[in-house]
Amino acid sequence: MLAACLTLLLAKPYRASLPLSVDGRLYVVRVDGGRGEPLELLLGGKVLSGQLKRAWKPWALQVADVDDDGRPDVCVGIVKATHQLKQPHTCLWIFGVRDGELTRKWLGSTMGRPLLRFWFVKTAEGTVLHTIERTLDGRPAEAAYRWKGFGFKQISSKPR
Repeated sequence: MLAACLTLLLAKPYRASLPLSVDGRLYVVRVDGGRGEPLELLLGGKVLSGQLKRAWKPWALQVADVDDDGRPDVCVGIVKATHQLKQPHTCLWIFGVRDGELTRKWLGSTMGRPLLRFWFVKTAEGTVLHTIERTLDGRPAEAAYRWKGFGFKQISSKPR
């Protein structure tokens, strides 16, 4: 089932651009899965910084203040094999922006299960990462997480 989801997910290269305001500058963060370096930070149309390898196949992009420090982060869904799971699977990587550079903040292998979708929501208690994940028996499940210093702590999970 996961292989079928990945095949559909990667049928076409994912492309997206989002505005990103940091330190009074308006950047554009761009993901283009068809490019050699698929994640780029641009200012005034000029590429300042890039990350990711083409083979990691981006499939989602969002900007959110993940750790509630007042600075937006770049959140990218990618497909990659990791130490924990040897087969390529959907992961979430998070980058900060410092001095016009994308900096690696968190390169999570999974949220515990392969991701199908993710989104961030700002609440009165802070930012919450919501996910839809694939369980071991192939069913979808919803989960929610909060940033805890380095990485995320699950705060809820339920079958979908």
